[in-house]
Parts: sequence; structure tokens; C-alpha cells
Amino acid sequence: MAKYKILCTLNQARVAGTEKHLLILLRNLNRDLFDPAVVCFSDGPLIELLRKQGIKAWSLKRERFLDYPTAKRLYSLIKEYKFDLLHSHCGQFACIIAKLAGVPYLIETRHGLYLNFDQLDKVNFLRSLINKNKAKFVDMTITVNKIDKKILSEKFGAPENKIREVANGLDLEEIKSLKIAAQIKNELQIA
Repeated sequence: MAKYKILCTLNQARVAGTEKHLLILLRNLNRDLFDPAVVCFSDGPLIELLRKQGIKAWSLKRERFLDYPTAKRLYSLIKEYKFDLLHSHCGQFACIIAKLAGVPYLIETRHGLYLNFDQLDKVNFLRSLINKNKAKFVDMTITVNKIDKKILSEKFGAPENKIREVANGLDLEEIKSLKIAAQIKNELQIA
């Protein structure tokens, strides 16, 4: 059975919040079934870290949102590797290119709308229009909290059946190591 080819996209190649989230997902992905790859739209330590884990990773620097040279390189990469799924952690840029390149299934994780219901009346027309049309480019949107899911469906008209909430994940190994560190400090009576 052929492996399912997944391309994940990120804006940054640092190792911080969203990038750590992706590392946890990739670490727990069944490699017998899935063949993951990652594109970052900047340079940084994440690229080398992924490659050391046996994951194909590329840096495609993007200067602005509508960056034609980067779009062309991403399109070529998608066509060359024939990805089955694109999981964007960086907005619609990659989703639009993947749709044009014929990727069968598109997922976008919204790592935060950074809005609450009180601020929605002040959202400018362009941002509102973009948010209302995003659902047309993806098969599923993942939000990291209930409020964002509610805003997407109620205020921006995204179909509720295309939105899933997956609460921001935690790395249990990292938490266990923090607990052990606290125990050691306690035993050594270090404040």
C-alpha cells in the first residue's frame, strides 16, 4: 500500500508555538501510513531539525502575501511530489496554490483569529471578505479553541461541518520533564 503524502506549510522556520505543535503532530504520525514533508516560508533551525528526523523540508522565502516566484516554486514542488493532502498552518497562500496544483484534500489550522465578539464589528471589509471566503478553498478548518470556531461559523459564515476544534496540544513528555525538574528542585531545596 502506498503511503499517503502530506505537505505541511508554515510561515516561520523557528522552533516556537506553531512549529512545536507541528513537531508533536509529526512525531506521532504513523510513518508506515504517512509520508510527511514541510515547507516553511522563511529560513530557520526547524528545517534542519526536520531533516534530521527524516522529514523532507524546504525553505521557500516569501517576501509578501502575493509572491509569484514563491507561488511558482511551491506549485512545482507540489506537482513533483504529488501530495495527497496539504495541511496549512500559515493561512490561505499555500491552500490556493495547492488547490490550483490539484491536491485532493486541503486542511487549514487557524492558530488564532485574535478577535473576540466585541472586536468583530471593527473588522475591516477586506479582512472580513477574506475570512468569509477562506472556507471555499479548504475541505476542513481546524481551530485551536471554541471561540474561534464559533466566530468562523457565526460571523464569517464558514460551514460548521467543515470546522473542527482541536484544543491546543501539549507535549506530555515535556510536561513530565517539568514535573521531574520541580521534584529535583524540591529535593535539593532550591527555590
